[in-house]
Amino acid sequence: MYKITVVIPIYKVEKYIERCARSLFNQTLDNIEYIFIDDCSPDRSIDILQRILLEYPNRKDSVRIIRHADNKGVAAARNTGIKAAHGKYLIHCDSDDWVESNMYELMYRKAQETKADIVICDWYKVYTNKMIVHHANQPQSPNECVMQILSGKMHGSLWNKLVKRNLYMQYNIQCIEGANYCEDMYVACKLLYNAQSVAYINIPLYYYFKGNDESYTHNQLSKSSQKGLLTICKALRAYFKDDPAMQKALIDNINVKKSNLLFIGDLKYAKKFEKTSISSIIHHPTLPLSRKIALCFYNLHFLLGVKILRFLYTHSH
Repeated sequence: MYKITVVIPIYKVEKYIERCARSLFNQTLDNIEYIFIDDCSPDRSIDILQRILLEYPNRKDSVRIIRHADNKGVAAARNTGIKAAHGKYLIHCDSDDWVESNMYELMYRKAQETKADIVICDWYKVYTNKMIVHHANQPQSPNECVMQILSGKMHGSLWNKLVKRNLYMQYNIQCIEGANYCEDMYVACKLLYNAQSVAYINIPLYYYFKGNDESYTHNQLSKSSQKGLLTICKALRAYFKDDPAMQKALIDNINVKKSNLLFIGDLKYAKKFEKTSISSIIHHPTLPLSRKIALCFYNLHFLLGVKILRFLYTHSH
């Protein structure tokens, strides 16, 4: 059995795949399985990957490239990788990002030392002209992590969370196919909710790149992404229906999602999300003031105010 499986979806990343692949193949940990999911990428991404792999003969036998017959989206690509994995632990890596050379060794070692179901590390957010360190916040329990993700205190990514693969299998956890924005947050919440223990490495090991203009999070949200957000919110409501604490935390998450729509989505589409109280908006633990004001304006049907804030946001980025 492999120590770790890394799942890497690939779609339109010919500018970035070499940097990503080299960082993965240069890992100090041995016995890693790499599963690349070619989601019918129309560019040279796979050709570049195969060329780079020739330079790492020691990794050749542990690399698989699985091609989808049709383009299905990142959620389906992650599911394909999860189902094909053989590692004791599983982690994801986005193909326009990259990792420190000792990331997986440090995370695997922490998992072995602590017997934790999930290990979380800090990360960098990388822009074209700056890089910011993001701390995951010292988690006290898996459930606390779920609440931090829902409130926005912790990033809901899968790329900085090393997870025992049997958690996916035991609880049949996978992405909702077709929901390709925040699809990882949905999975991370379910994994953490079912985990018995979590460990933390307070070192930034992952580089989350924000300069890819082909990514789901770069441009205005598409209709399908907005529909996916609604699907995920409803699915989490149903999943946590018997847990009052999580239901309350989901209100914070709905405010986060709606604020995203008000700034980079369709104002009319925000109506499809359940209405939240002014109090829940004002007391939200992480939303910046501009987003709180936009949500309050929206609740009060002052759409002109929302449009002004949206204009200011658009022209400042």
